[in-house]
Amino acid sequence: MYGFLLKKNRDYIPWIDPEVVWRTHIPMNVKFFFSSFVWERLLTVDNLIARGIDMPNSCVLCNNHGESMKHLFFQCPTSLLVWNSLLSHLGMMDEIMDNNGAGDFLCKWPSLNNRGLSAAIWDIIPYTVIWILWRTRNTIVFDNGVFALDEVVRRIKCTLWNWLDIIGKEVDVKENKGIAVLFDDWEEVVRDNW
Repeated sequence: MYGFLLKKNRDYIPWIDPEVVWRTHIPMNVKFFFSSFVWERLLTVDNLIARGIDMPNSCVLCNNHGESMKHLFFQCPTSLLVWNSLLSHLGMMDEIMDNNGAGDFLCKWPSLNNRGLSAAIWDIIPYTVIWILWRTRNTIVFDNGVFALDEVVRRIKCTLWNWLDIIGKEVDVKENKGIAVLFDDWEEVVRDNW
């Protein structure tokens, strides 16, 4: 019985601090998504195949590789375009993308020397990008959507702004600024002050 439950040929994820998910200022439904994410249980094509579903394994974002969580969020050339468009100005892309999986990625998210709006945005960027990439993937799979980089980046910035209200219940992190600051001054808002 335990042999069946443990699946002999499966790699097991090391323990991950639950605060990586549950203490983050993001909506509750997204926290549940990230609970599956850190344990690498999202229903990507490779996980569906491992559960016995017969289907072709292809990433819908790039159509060049099999879809796994690691590929979809961290290695896919299309996903990397999204990450680069948001963070390349920091010169930290190698550090950010160097991970051993989903939980490791969130646990190793680097710190920026910043405060206020910039710090609040930085803390939730990885969650927002991954959430929107997943939603974009699902739109392509289930609604015959298409990938448009500018639209995905716009959705990420709008989602970031909306999620700041969760933090804003404790502190006004928006500092009386409007969402335009994310579109007009992104590189100024998301920067390392040292």
